[in-house]
Formats: sequence, structure tokens, C-alpha cells
Amino acid sequence: MSKRQTYGVVIWWDSAKALAVIWCEDHGDLAYFNGQPGDLESQTFEAGDLVSFDDRRTGGLRRAINPRRVVAGTFCDLPQKLRSAPSAANANSQDEAEIIEFRRQAPAA
Repeated sequence: MSKRQTYGVVIWWDSAKALAVIWCEDHGDLAYFNGQPGDLESQTFEAGDLVSFDDRRTGGLRRAINPRRVVAGTFCDLPQKLRSAPSAANANSQDEAEIIEFRRQAPAA
């Protein structure tokens, strides 16, 4: 189990269950916060909040442990931008990238 300090942006928050999904600064796996409903007074967030947390991998998931709000609402438009961005599966990479073919050359005689 690894642990390190990480920053991220809350992209989804369920206040009734104290659950959050966080997009991490390294753009790797999303981090999941599973708080306790009794902790709601100390663990409340909104989508777009910049948070710092202890980053742990347990059970194959990235977990946000002890998240703390750094700045409220700084990235409040991020969840909508993520929803409206084209997915990699739907994007036509040939329209957006220059493709260079590599051809094997015959050896010199």
C-alpha cells in the first residue's frame, strides 16, 4: 500500500453519502473518497474544489484519504468541460494529428 500527498479537483460529490470522485494532478487514475455520513460537517466539498489528500492504493483503487479543501470552487467548470469533451474512442485521430509512416528501405547494394 503506497501513500503520498496529492492534489486534485473534485469532479463529483454526493453530500448525503459523503462520497467524492477526484481528478488528480498527475492525470492518472481517479481517486475515490468514501467518508462517513457523520463526518459531513468536516468533510463537505463541491464539484470544482481544489483538494489535497493522502493518496493510497488499496484493493486496486486509488483512494483519497483525509482530503482537505485548498480552494473552494476554483475549477467549478471542470466537470462540465469533461462531460462535453470528445472521448478518445470517438475522436478521429487522423483529423487531429499528423501521421508519419515509416517505411523500411532496401539495403544499399
